[in-house]
Amino acid sequence: VIHLVRAATHRVEGKVEELEPNSTALSAAVSLATRGTLPLAGLSKTVKAAKDGSFVIEHVVAGSYTLWLTASVQGSRSRAQKLLARQNIDIAGEDVTGIVLSVLPPVSLSGRVTLDSAAAQNLGQVRVVFVPGGEAMFGSYASASVDADGSFSLPSVDPGEYRIVAQG
Repeated sequence: VIHLVRAATHRVEGKVEELEPNSTALSAAVSLATRGTLPLAGLSKTVKAAKDGSFVIEHVVAGSYTLWLTASVQGSRSRAQKLLARQNIDIAGEDVTGIVLSVLPPVSLSGRVTLDSAAAQNLGQVRVVFVPGGEAMFGSYASASVDADGSFSLPSVDPGEYRIVAQG
């Protein structure tokens, strides 16, 4: 015999900072997923942030979670999502309030490709590609040409985890 007992549920509420009028973040979604998992349909709770940035997620059982703030990338036919912020939270016995999700701005990256081989090669034919992974699955691929001296620069990369691949 299986006896089901209704678990106590709680609210998670907070606010998204740095929502500017007419920004892509105005259509932002806040998702709550079990820590260590991604916010996939059917496995997480998702709400839209209000125009003032506030959000409330109700009927949450105790546990360890990650809040994900994402927005659709404008002009994307694939409905790609852009990660704006994330934060780990723990729920144990009471509502969690006063959460502030701060939008993470894109970052500029630069570096230099070097070769272990002593053989002279033209690095100007190489491209550096940043492949999304982990929470960066919401981002997009970023790439840059490498100068003859091996240097490269990417002016605007979304925050997240990436695998760096040199091609060419």
